[in-house]
Amino acid sequence: MSLKQSFDVHIGTHLESLKLMRNGVPSGLQEQLGEVSAILATYDAALAKIENNTHLTTAGKASQIKDARHAALAAVQQWKASRTTGIDAQTAAKRDALQTQADQALPAPTELQVGNMVQRLSAFNPLEVSILYSDATDAERRVIEAAAEAIGRQPRRVTLSGGEQVVWEHLLDPERIAVGRESRMERTNPEGVTALRDLHRIRDTYDTLAGTAAGLLRDSVSMVAAT
Repeated sequence: MSLKQSFDVHIGTHLESLKLMRNGVPSGLQEQLGEVSAILATYDAALAKIENNTHLTTAGKASQIKDARHAALAAVQQWKASRTTGIDAQTAAKRDALQTQADQALPAPTELQVGNMVQRLSAFNPLEVSILYSDATDAERRVIEAAAEAIGRQPRRVTLSGGEQVVWEHLLDPERIAVGRESRMERTNPEGVTALRDLHRIRDTYDTLAGTAAGLLRDSVSMVAAT
């Protein structure tokens, strides 16, 4: 099976999965993924031409195969960059809009509230802060988030299996804050958050299939060397 044929199987699997998105597979996505298939088809053809060239020595064939592989890998990476740059910007803009919409329903934290929260939270360890954050109202969470971001990472003494150790830790894990904010956004605009998650799925598809194509290219060189 050629690299293109193998890759097309992966495309089919991903497209089938993306049918579960709210609006199904986006128009034009299959054609975009087909651009990577074309890169692999070009490589397949170059590889066959090199292998059938009786005027090349073994070393000459190896050199040309290496060049063809590098060219294909570069083309795949260029494709990935061109596709992910736009969707990354779109995702960031969508998230910012949803975050603004969710925050508009809540009072903005004042400097006094944030300063007071910084002072109070400093007395607790990250686990305790996480518990307090989970039990807080949305308005309180927004103040905690502002305080945690204002504090940043702080040195703490922790006890591990090997004894006490000084480490740098966030007062509240940024990933925990991201989850809390997304929950708030979903309560405010569930359809908007669904659309945001769909953008992430499309972005992941670009990333995964670019990696799959690169892996196929590297494996093909190994198989040629073994023959």
